[in-house]
Formats: sequence, C-alpha cells, structure tokens
Amino acid sequence: MIRTVTILSVFLVIFYGVKAQEDGLQRVLSLEAQRVDRVDPQKEANTVIIPSSFSKDAVQRVTSKSSGDLLRVYYIYTGYRQSSGFDQEALNKQRITRLAEMVPEVLENRYIEWKIIEQTGCTSPQIGRTFFHGFVLEYRPPVSERERQQELQNLKAFLEDPNVGYRYENDPSVSNLSKQIRTSNSSNNTTNEAQTPQGEENQEPDVDAHYPEGNFALYEYFKDNIPGGGKIALNRDDLWVAFDMEVDENGKIGNITFKDEVKEYVQEVVFSVINEMPDWSPARKNGNSIPSKVNIDLRMSYSPIVRGMYKRDGQKPDFNKEEIAEAQAQMEEPDDAAKERINAAENSTVYRSMEAVIPKEKVCVVMDVTSSMSIHLASMNWWLVNSPDSLNIVHYTFFNDGDNAEDRKKKVGRTGGIYHGQKLRELPATLMEAMHKGNGGDVVENDFEALIAAQNQSQNADALLLIVDNFSDVRDEDLLPQISMKTHVIVAGDVTVVRECYLNLAKATGGDLLVNGKRLSLENVQPGGRVTIAESTYHYDGNNFRLL
Repeated sequence: MIRTVTILSVFLVIFYGVKAQEDGLQRVLSLEAQRVDRVDPQKEANTVIIPSSFSKDAVQRVTSKSSGDLLRVYYIYTGYRQSSGFDQEALNKQRITRLAEMVPEVLENRYIEWKIIEQTGCTSPQIGRTFFHGFVLEYRPPVSERERQQELQNLKAFLEDPNVGYRYENDPSVSNLSKQIRTSNSSNNTTNEAQTPQGEENQEPDVDAHYPEGNFALYEYFKDNIPGGGKIALNRDDLWVAFDMEVDENGKIGNITFKDEVKEYVQEVVFSVINEMPDWSPARKNGNSIPSKVNIDLRMSYSPIVRGMYKRDGQKPDFNKEEIAEAQAQMEEPDDAAKERINAAENSTVYRSMEAVIPKEKVCVVMDVTSSMSIHLASMNWWLVNSPDSLNIVHYTFFNDGDNAEDRKKKVGRTGGIYHGQKLRELPATLMEAMHKGNGGDVVENDFEALIAAQNQSQNADALLLIVDNFSDVRDEDLLPQISMKTHVIVAGDVTVVRECYLNLAKATGGDLLVNGKRLSLENVQPGGRVTIAESTYHYDGNNFRLL
C-alpha cells in the first residue's frame, strides 16, 4: 500500500510539472514582442547569456548560473524572413523548450517575467548572422550587509537632495540590456513635428496672460523666492493658498484677492513674492492686449521639496521640454548621471501610477521597504517632490517583514516591522527607521498585516494605496476579510503577470489595479468571467481570480 501511494505521488509530481511547463510555454508564446532595431547583450553581474544561432533551434548549454533568484528572461531574435513560409513561432517554441529542459523554472515559475525582443534591423542572412539570438537570464542578486548599508546611504542622500537622483546599484531593471531596449524603442517611436499648412493665412490666436519664460520658469521663481524661514517654518505650515490677481494690458500685476481665510503672515509672504515678480505677458484677444484675471493656487510650505508648487485655474501646469531646457540653460548643467537617474524615476511604473490615482483621492500609502524596493521607494519620493497633489497623501505606512526576525518565528498577522507617519516632514525619518530595522529575510512578505495596521491609523484617508513587489509572495492573504477600506494596488516594475492575491484584494475592497502605469478597474468582472491584465488572462469564480 505504501509503495502504491509513493508511486502515485511521484506520478502526480511529474504530471503537474509537465502541465506547468506546457501552460508556461503557451503563456510565453502568447506574449507580444517588443520591436527594436538591434540589441547587443553584454555579460553583466547577475546575468547569464545563452546564445542560439540565426534560423537554428539549437541553444548553447548553460555552463554557469548566477547567484540569486531568477527574475527575468529575455528571448531575443531577428524578424528577418528569407521565405514567406518561414514559421518563426515554431522556431521560438523549439528554442524556448530547449531552454526549459536546461532551466525548468523559466516556465514552471509563472511569476518570472519574460520579455520577447524582435530585432528589426536585419536585412539579409549575412547581416542576420552578426545579430545576437538567444536568451539573457537576469537574477535578483543577494544583498550583502555591506551593500545594504551602501543602499541605505544612497537613499538617505537622495531624501536630503532629491535633485541628484537616487543612485541605484545591483538592480536588473536598470541593466545595460534594459537601457538598450528603452533607447531603441524611444528612437523607433519618434515622429516628425506637425507642419503648418502652406498657403493659409496665419491668424494670431487668443492667449491668456502668462509668465514670459513659461510655466517651469514660474515654478522656479516661486521656489527660489518664497522664503524658507519665518513663521511658516516655525509653525511647520504646509498648505495651499488660493488667490486671484489682475494682470493689466501692459503685464503689470495688481489687486491680489485671497479666496479663503489666510493667516496674516502667510498673506504677507504672498504679497511680497507677487509684488516683486517680473511683469507678465498680458492676455491677447483679436491681436490686442487686454486686462485679465489670473487664478493661482500656491503651495506654501516649510519644506523646500514642495514649496513653490502651483496650480492655475485648478490645473497643474504643463512643463514642456522647451521651457525646462530654456530655464536650465540659465543654471549649471546637471550631472549626466543624475539626469539619467531622475529620468528613470519619472518613467517608472510607480511614478506614473501615483499620478493616475493620488490626484483623485486622499490616500494612505502602504509600501514594502525591503531591499528589492529601493528604486521604487525613490520613484515614490520623486513623485512627492514634483507633484502639487502630494498633500493628498494623509498617512504613510512602511513595512519590512518582521524587523529581521527569524523566518520560522514569523506568524500570520503578528510578523511586525510596521512603521507609520502622518506628515510629509515625517516621511524621511519613518522610511529610514523602517529600513534600518529590517530587510525581510525570506521573500514572503506581510502586505495584508500592514494594510490592516494602516487602516486602523488612517481614518482621514479615502483609500489605501499598496505599492507591492510582485516578485515576492505574500504570507497573509487569509487576512483579506479584515480589510474594509478601499484599496488600490500599484504593482512596481514592468510586469506581464500579476499575482492573483492582488486582484483579489482590489476586487474585494472596490479598489483599482495600477499595472505598467495604467489604472484598471475590476468592478465589472462577473463570476465566471475573464479579464486580461498585463498580457495575462485570469478567470474569476465569484471569490477569487485564477491565472489561466
């Protein structure tokens, strides 16, 4: 009897392993390819390069394995066809199957990210043989204590001066290969600027009054001229002040009127800053200058990272690239590396997702601060620095999965390592305390315990906003019934599949998913229905989602 059970167990293990491989292969083959001109993978820390050959299904044997957990697989091939009957999908299937025979987890672990890259720059078989074909495996590196301390120092420096950008290290998401792909995509997506139709008479358009050098220069003026000291600093004020001002036909400013009751010392600062401002370009109608009224909401704050933000007519200003370039030409040229780091933050999924949700609601941000999240923490903070809507974050909760507790001692609902703050000025200290106290240990996190703790301390919020590491599993999804507050979920990073527990969380609480910078609602998904998110399809049975 025992032998029969043992044989049956072995059979089931083999059966489910084969089924996982088959399902994984179908998911990978269904992914849409990113088309780039050409990439040239180079050996990097924590990567393994596995070449193939032009039009061949042979895959070089894996002779080494990087340390750490496998995070991402790039499959790279050329789109050139010698014959219209050539079956690229069949070749892809053969190559991927051969890789899986050597590294089974590439298909068995459904949360490993796959990126399919089709190179479009090949024009002949001879040229094709000079292109790279094959796979690049990227591993999440283990973090030594020395690297961890350097990471904390980098984040501390960034919080003190966000304009230098966060200096990231050992992060596969910013590998040279990923940069090559982004650069190639950017060059492929450029379009010619619109041409003005010839032969038509150009009529001068009507324009509103505006700061002569543009919106970004006005932001720089406010930031530089609102004083950092005085009673605003003494009282730790952080508020929006709404007022109207008149701009006459010559661009002169006058008659400032506050819309709400404003403290006298705040009014004095506003009067001083506006009265010393250069003349504006007046409004024009039918080719003539006219007087007009301008509506401004101005951020007055003790904090230099948000002081000077403004809205006009209730809308955030649009800082176009020409204005920024012109304003920055007056200043010292920023360090190229700093500009690259800032650009990476602004293009991150966390930055774009926060822009999609926070302006609409008052939220409590709940975020994992284990080492895998440092680049995403920097993106979150960079959004706070640049967004006039950062006052809509009314509470912060950071969690580190247990304050370095031994993994065997972590209990569902009692893992700990959760830290709170309510004010913007508390964010750096709260964040650094949470990071100093722990680094997670295992890759399983206590997201739901942290949500419950945040829910109990953030009564002023309309919703919770959980920012998650999709690569890490969750130990406490059984706590979901205790979460009654609407919860939105930002999935950090560029992903093709999202863990089911986050779909279940958003659906149960009436929140949205924010994936790859897009906001998605699950409200209309009915029992028995299906939904496709980030190139993956899920079935909903009325209680839970299941990845197909």
